[in-house]
Amino acid sequence: MNKKYLITILLILALALIAVACGGSATEEPQQEQPASDETTTEEQPAEAAPETSKLRVGIYAYMTNGIPFDEEVQACMDAHPELDIEVLPIPGEEAAWQAITQKMQLEAQDEYSSWDLIYGPTPFVEPGALAQLGLIEPLDDYFPQEFWDDIYEGVQREITFTGDGKKYHIPLWTDVFGLIYRPSMLQEALGTTEPPQSWDEIMAACDKIEATYGDEVSCFGADWGWSHREFIPMMGTYTDKIFTDEGLFNLDDPAALKTLELMQTLYPYMPANSAESLGSSKTFQAGGVAMMVYWQAQVLRAVQAGVPEDDVLITSFPKGDLDNTLFWSGGIIIPKYSENKEGAVTFINDCVLGEQSIHDIFNNYKIVPFKSAVKMLTDDGTMPSWAPPLIELLDVAQAIPCNQYFLTIEQPAFKEEVEKMMLAGQTPQETLDNLKSRIEAGVAETK
Repeated sequence: MNKKYLITILLILALALIAVACGGSATEEPQQEQPASDETTTEEQPAEAAPETSKLRVGIYAYMTNGIPFDEEVQACMDAHPELDIEVLPIPGEEAAWQAITQKMQLEAQDEYSSWDLIYGPTPFVEPGALAQLGLIEPLDDYFPQEFWDDIYEGVQREITFTGDGKKYHIPLWTDVFGLIYRPSMLQEALGTTEPPQSWDEIMAACDKIEATYGDEVSCFGADWGWSHREFIPMMGTYTDKIFTDEGLFNLDDPAALKTLELMQTLYPYMPANSAESLGSSKTFQAGGVAMMVYWQAQVLRAVQAGVPEDDVLITSFPKGDLDNTLFWSGGIIIPKYSENKEGAVTFINDCVLGEQSIHDIFNNYKIVPFKSAVKMLTDDGTMPSWAPPLIELLDVAQAIPCNQYFLTIEQPAFKEEVEKMMLAGQTPQETLDNLKSRIEAGVAETK
């Protein structure tokens, strides 16, 4: 090999080594064009992340929003808790809503799903008892601290405790207490006094005078006699302090049961024709056709809204029998077992529907928030309605229908049919009682 050729080879190798050292390649691919930037020397800062939100589906009985600005409360809740995206889903049906809810929840449970994260409106002896027995709602004891439960009036705590397992499946938001609602002007004209009767004997004596004064123009007495919890049970509670058995069933072996049926039959001729309907007597009262009726305090508000002068519709304690007693019940919230946002539901309960504005709204709608702290708040700030304190005092001592699985499925259907026979078809109170006993006993045995 000549010297000139050797020098040429060495020169080529040297150039190749230089190219490798500089990151080059004999077959180097073209570089991709980089996008232009006005700030090539400043590191780009990431945008601030928006807070994560979670959907909270609130099923609510349509009638629950009467007199309460629920949409405003929901918006205020979302403003205070931007992590909650609340969707309100009205549930129609009122008295029959529990049937549709139960059926829907049973079907959805097969897929471990629920259309609602919470349901606003149920009453302990209506939906929760049946749904708890079916395992379709969540026991709430461990979702709230003990001081939360201790803040609830003792009688209401007993009401919301399921007789099946002793757990609580219901958060009470408002309570209705039974009393005697009356028109002072009518009593003055017929009885010569605006003071209402205090006992069932006095009611009967007053009815004779009211009938003599008004004839068919005004009925003396009103109640929903076809609904056991609107006449039979509160009346029975004035004759015995043992309305219910340990299972939460009507205590029909108590002599007070027959005595109450006899009283109902005696009062029936003094009642308006539509007293067989739900709230029929209240509607007639609103139209000026009833002098006295036994209902809960919200029916005072309904009468005022219908045009009855506010100073001519009052509520007082429930008439006495052998005892001075009454009945109450609560409406509130349940959480389905397959709720997808139980944490959001607890926040909604604690900070929204039991918040200061909501508490005022409930009391302004003639309902009682059964929490001691809520009562103290209204008392301290001077906004407690004048009608409320005497009723609040009863929440530790008055009776409530226990949370059980039998009331709507067995007891109420049997009661309505048998009492209709007594009122409308000549069945005696004793026959009515005997039939009730046998039907309820058979229904419970079949359930077990």
